[in-house]
Amino acid sequence: MYTHLMEGPSVLKLSREEILGQIERAAQERLHMSGAEMLRCYKAGRLRDLGSVADVIVLANLLAEDDPIFASR
Repeated sequence: MYTHLMEGPSVLKLSREEILGQIERAAQERLHMSGAEMLRCYKAGRLRDLGSVADVIVLANLLAEDDPIFASR
């Protein structure tokens, strides 16, 4: 039997640039679109395959609501 004890919660810190980089890579690899386009589709309710990028949407939610990525066109 294997027992793993954690000493406390882990914290991962990402800069805005790191978050945007992960969003961009995932959007291009999984949906063949830019990160900004993916986020616009998500905000407009037009993202067809939400399940394939759910982890990236969670990252995007860490950004401020008024972040320029949400307004880019």
